[in-house]
Amino acid sequence: MWILVLILGLLLLAVWLIMRHQRRLRRRAYLIQEAVRNGDYQFRLPTTGMLSGERDMAEALNRFGEVILQERRKTEVATWERLTRVLTHEIMNGMAPIVSLSQTLLRREEVKGTPTEEGLRAIQQTSGHLSAFLSAYRTFSKELKPKLRPTRISEVLTAVKALFPQLEWSDGVDAGFTVQADPDLFHQVMLNLTKNAAEAGAHRIALCTVTDRDGRISLLVSNDGPAILAENRSSVFVPFFTTKPEGSGIGLALCRKIMIAMNGDLELLDKSETTFKVTF
Repeated sequence: MWILVLILGLLLLAVWLIMRHQRRLRRRAYLIQEAVRNGDYQFRLPTTGMLSGERDMAEALNRFGEVILQERRKTEVATWERLTRVLTHEIMNGMAPIVSLSQTLLRREEVKGTPTEEGLRAIQQTSGHLSAFLSAYRTFSKELKPKLRPTRISEVLTAVKALFPQLEWSDGVDAGFTVQADPDLFHQVMLNLTKNAAEAGAHRIALCTVTDRDGRISLLVSNDGPAILAENRSSVFVPFFTTKPEGSGIGLALCRKIMIAMNGDLELLDKSETTFKVTF
């Protein structure tokens, strides 16, 4: 009799364990659904307490989220690139006759020394500033063709550090750490990140490398400057967006474009200090 009771108890325990396991799986499926619905592709499903096949599936979904995020960023960059190309072309075409006409009118004798001359010079100067401003956006719309080769991160960082002697550097990057990158384009990314930090009032920059589960290498670049406001964090990589009075809003957008062109990525991490993750 006791054997039957034992068997029945084991069966009930097995059923309870299976039901609990299924509830956990449904909960994780729900979390994925909500993450995707909210545009969060950086979700990480826990893999503990799973069978081998389920664990493989969870890890595949985690990687899938990262792939979706990267493809989404590629699409965003391409979309902004096309929009920038159209806008700069149309505005520059409209600016050319304004600049030419104002220059022609300023050469007339009857205009010199009159209020009209002041107005024409204001138009000419404003047009010149706008043309220079738009030229920066042409840089963003140009196609990048990186020349990837083994590149030592420390060599690029040494060159950038020499340009900012006023900053204190905490460098945790191994001297022999090598990645596949275009050294000139990578130098431009680090130059922009450092320049932004210095202009924001940072005094110290910390560097370290991390390797994810798939073997991808990332460089974390942190600074002690004022934190980026929460309402601006989602817009820092959008072309034309800037919080600087004299900024063009092209720097970070171009940096992300460069990293994506090199099969990598650039993101702003959600930390108390300003930290950018440069992935190769």
